[in-house]
Amino acid sequence: MMRGISGGERKRVTTGEMEFGMKYASFMDEISTGLDSAATFDIITTQRSIAHRLHKNIVIALLQPSPEVFALFDDVMILNDGELMYHGPCDRVQGYFDGLGFACPVGRDIATTYLTWERRSSTGTRHGRPRVAKPTFS
Repeated sequence: MMRGISGGERKRVTTGEMEFGMKYASFMDEISTGLDSAATFDIITTQRSIAHRLHKNIVIALLQPSPEVFALFDDVMILNDGELMYHGPCDRVQGYFDGLGFACPVGRDIATTYLTWERRSSTGTRHGRPRVAKPTFS
């Protein structure tokens, strides 16, 4: 019986193929779907290394990144229902939301916390997250 390649192996090969040639930017959408957290971590770590060594811009859209993967990014954009909640350095996300009065509960990771706030109450008013999050820059 011949074994084919796994979904994780296929994603790694596809991601590697994308890096051939001199491109200044790469765009990746949900590259972690179907992968375990270790494979996702490996792929994002590799992309981060490529971005830094080759001075490339790499934009990656992820759903529910693990705290370890989230921490690998230099800059993040947090979107909720298509609305920008935050844009800026990854290491300033928690301070930004804390300053708005939206503290991350102890024991929860920040990426999950800020992406799971309810958008509207039953009366249609916004609650649980800021109406408009302004970008923070150094």
